Amino acid sequence: MKKLFKLFVTLTLVTVVLAGLMTVVHADSANILLDPGFEEGIEENWVGYSGAVLSENTDEKHSGDASVFCEERSSKNDVPKQNVEELVGFYGMGDYQVSAWVMLPESDASVQIAMMVQCDNDEWGAIPDGRKWFTTEYVVAKKGVWTKLEGTLTLESAPDSELIQVEFYFNFKEDEGDAALQAYYTDDVSLIKLGNVPALPTASPEPTASPAPTASPVPTATLKPTATVAPTATVAATATSTTDVEDGGSTLWIWIVAAVIIIGGGVGGYFMATKGKSKDDGAPKAE
Repeated sequence: MKKLFKLFVTLTLVTVVLAGLMTVVHADSANILLDPGFEEGIEENWVGYSGAVLSENTDEKHSGDASVFCEERSSKNDVPKQNVEELVGFYGMGDYQVSAWVMLPESDASVQIAMMVQCDNDEWGAIPDGRKWFTTEYVVAKKGVWTKLEGTLTLESAPDSELIQVEFYFNFKEDEGDAALQAYYTDDVSLIKLGNVPALPTASPEPTASPAPTASPVPTATLKPTATVAPTATVAATATSTTDVEDGGSTLWIWIVAAVIIIGGGVGGYFMATKGKSKDDGAPKAE
């Protein structure tokens, strides 16, 4: 029973590990093209191949606010193009999904998406300067309606070589005469690397300048402690003047004597009056 339990636990762990490995996400890249909807200023990200003239157009667009209008075309590949060498160099060769919307104002015509890879190996490519082209199938774009071009291009370059440039653009079918030279509109283009691609490194934010240190205030001079005033000697209590005491005592005795005299006088007077009255009462009355 214990062996069966151990076997069950082992199989469970193996299943969890395999499930985790099988659920690894193989994310495609984001759209590599800059300003794919032609909303941010065409001249900064797109150029006209050969003598083509590009301009922003807000009347005809597949989505958003604008498309690009390509005119003054004298050859089949006078078209909008963008150099994507930096990002293709980062993601590497392999499968890229491409798409675009085009609208032809004059007549139907066959259009395809094309990419050109050039490396520093002159012996590689279609011509002796290290260039090679990769294209989707032609699609007949109808007059006056938006038509989608799409496909997958498998890019490659010479082994052990460095990329010189990688371009994204369009081609018209040359044998269609004037239809291949008409002015036309393009909108909502995309170039996506398929498969498990590395994440683009995020630009490190520029360090903000540290504020200049504020000057430390000049320390004020410490005042010297003032000398402590020596306590003044306590004045000794002056002795009471003997004369004052004697004078005070004399005055008190004078008042005591005076009081005794007054009281004595009063008492003496009282007894004398009483005695005189008694004598008068004992004397014979005259007839």
